[in-house]
Formats: sequence, structure tokens, C-alpha cells
Amino acid sequence: MTDFYILLILTAFLGLCFGSFANVLIYRIPENISIINPRSFCPKCKISIPFYRNIPIFSFILQLGKCHNCSNKISLQYPLIELFMGSIWLYFMFDFKNQDLFNTISSICIISILIPLAIIDLKHLYFPLSLLVILILLGIIQACMSYDSFIGLMTGLSFLSLIFFLVKIWFKINKRNDTPMGFGDILLIIPLGAWLGPLGILLCFFLSSVLALFFWIMLFIMKGFSFKQKMPFGPYLIGSSILIKITDLDQLIFVLISQIK
Repeated sequence: MTDFYILLILTAFLGLCFGSFANVLIYRIPENISIINPRSFCPKCKISIPFYRNIPIFSFILQLGKCHNCSNKISLQYPLIELFMGSIWLYFMFDFKNQDLFNTISSICIISILIPLAIIDLKHLYFPLSLLVILILLGIIQACMSYDSFIGLMTGLSFLSLIFFLVKIWFKINKRNDTPMGFGDILLIIPLGAWLGPLGILLCFFLSSVLALFFWIMLFIMKGFSFKQKMPFGPYLIGSSILIKITDLDQLIFVLISQIK
């Protein structure tokens, strides 16, 4: 038991460290900066950050959320993503007893790429191809290892492709030149479908659509957001998939459906 707790502590620490790396991905990929070189630096004054001032969470607290050199405030995004990533890694490792090692590692890897992908899409309205390719490869590997994952992949891809082309036809009939969603959203379904399974991915479509509609209404009321303005759908797909995975919402619905029958 003691060894297991040590493993949990190590997992949480590694999750925090990867959260710090996720922040690097979020900042550098859209700016076309290498994620390897140069070393971490303040985005305001560009001064390199020493390793002892780059400890996840702790450095932010000790420096009172400010750069040690220029005293500019550090965005809350950095500690929040570090904390969230550490918590997610800890959750899946703690749930290891209810899953096999492959599914645990697969979930940790997938969600670790989904988070920076969602933030980049939210800020810049696109999915970086490098991160998306890694996710697709993870999804294909999982689909090859599990029949349920394969069916989930095919279900999600078929359903969203059908919706995409139907809405595109409707746009053409109404002489609109824009597209209902980006092609990246369709590609994202490959790893999400394999990760969630057939029921989970359909539930993800429903939940993400409801969330997107809710936030669109809020933006319309508060800021006069127009239907013609672009709004990323990826963060809602990703947020819904994570929520479904950590709450086992699809399993709960499956049990409820079984009882009704």
C-alpha cells in the first residue's frame, strides 16, 4: 500500500511538470517558437527563468504570481493548467485499480494533449497539426487494441461527418460561403471516439452542442455575439469528453437504459 501512495505522489508531481510543459506548448506553438530551445522565459521581459524559479505551482505562490525580474503579473492560466493536469494524472492513476494499465496510460496521454489543444483552439481558432497527429495516432492504437474503441471511433466519425455534410448542404442552399465547423473538429473525433466508445462519443456530441449553445446565448446577450462570428467547437468537444470520462456518465446512462428495458 505504501508503494502505491508513493506512486500516486510521483504521478501527481509528473502531472504538474507536464502541466508546465503544456503551458509551453500553448504559448510557443502558435508563435512558431521551438518547444525545446530557448529555455523557459518570461513572455513580457523575455528573461530566462532559472530552473529553481520554474517549479510548478510553488514558484507561482512564492513569487506572488509575478515575474522575478520585471514584476509583471503571471497569467493564472499557468498554475491552473499545472494544477488541473496534476489532478487529472492523479485521478487516473488512483483509478488504476478499476482499469488495466493500458487504458490508464492511454487516458493520461490523451487528456494531456487534449488540454493544450483546447486552449489553443479557444485562443487562436485552430488545432496545431503536430498535436492533432499525436492524438490521432493514440486513438488508432487504442482502436486496434479494443473492439469497443474501434466501434466508438467509427460511430463518431460517421455521425459527425454526416452532420457536417448535411449542414454544409444547408449552408449552400442558403448561399452561405462559410463552413459549419472546421475539418480539425472531424479529425478530433478519431481519438475521442476511440477513447469514449460508441455511447460515450454520442453523448459527447449532445453535451458539447448543449454547452456551445448555452455559451453562444450568453455571449449574444452579454456582448451581442453574432451568429456569423466564428466560435471554436473543439473546446466544447474536449471539455465534454473529459467530463464524461472522469464521471463515467456514459456508463451511468447505459445502466439506466438497461433498467428501463
